[in-house]
This record gives sequence, C-alpha cells and structure tokens, in this order.
Amino acid sequence: DAQIRWTEEEGVPEKVESEFSDPFADQNPMKTFVFRFDNIPTNSSDGEEDDKDHAGKGRSSVIDLHIRGYKTHSDEVWQSTGLTLWKASKYLCDYMVNHADELQNKRILELGAGLGLNGILAHRLAPTSSQVVITDGDTDALVQLRHNVDTNRTN
Repeated sequence: DAQIRWTEEEGVPEKVESEFSDPFADQNPMKTFVFRFDNIPTNSSDGEEDDKDHAGKGRSSVIDLHIRGYKTHSDEVWQSTGLTLWKASKYLCDYMVNHADELQNKRILELGAGLGLNGILAHRLAPTSSQVVITDGDTDALVQLRHNVDTNRTN
C-alpha cells in the first residue's frame, strides 16, 4: 500500500520510463480509414430529384472520406476510446446514406464524435441545408477530429 500511495508533501511520483520497449507492440498504431459512400440524391419538395447543391454545382455520386486514427486493436485505445473507429459508426453511416433526406434542413449534434466519421458524413450529405455540430470531451480526440474535418473539407 505504501508503494501505491503518496502524501501531499511527497507530491506525485514521476513516471518512470522503461528501459525496454515491447518488441511485439505495433510500431505504427495509426491508420487512415478510407470510406466510400454512394450519395443518393434526395427528393425536393416538388417531388423532383434535387441534383444540385446550394451553390448550383452538380452533386457528386460518391462521397469519399479519409479518417485518421488509431487501429481498432491498438493498445492506445485503452487510454481513449474516441481515437479509433467502431463498427457501430459504419452502420450509422450506412443508415444516414440510405435516409439522407431525413438530414435535410435539420440541426445535427454529434456528442462524443471521436474521429468524426458520422458528423463529417452528415455534413457532406446535407452541406447547405443543415447545421452540423461535432463535439468530443477528450482533447486528444479533438486534435484528431480537427485533422479529419480539415482533411475532408470540400472546396
């Protein structure tokens, strides 16, 4: 017990780095996850397909996203679950693509976005008619989230 506790006077003990590295550890735990989604045109209020976005440009038939984060089975995810992608996020993306009309003219809030896959896709599916806010409480996840948003910006 004396080894794991310290008094206020002693302060917090310094972290001791090991002299040895784990030879089996993944030397590159980061990965760029690549996704391609079919961008199904949404129906406009007059019943005709809306093939133009707000700026009048034709909509792309596919949405390509590049999301950088830790590999799912990396030891790094024990420190923060928001630094990798989970299977449920892909299922939610598939749902959003198939129901993109439900995203139009909405305010969308993603809590605990992690790497931001779902929020970025929601924005790409409804770029001008909806407002998308992506949040996370982990500062490490926010750094990676900002990178992913910048990487997936459309011009």
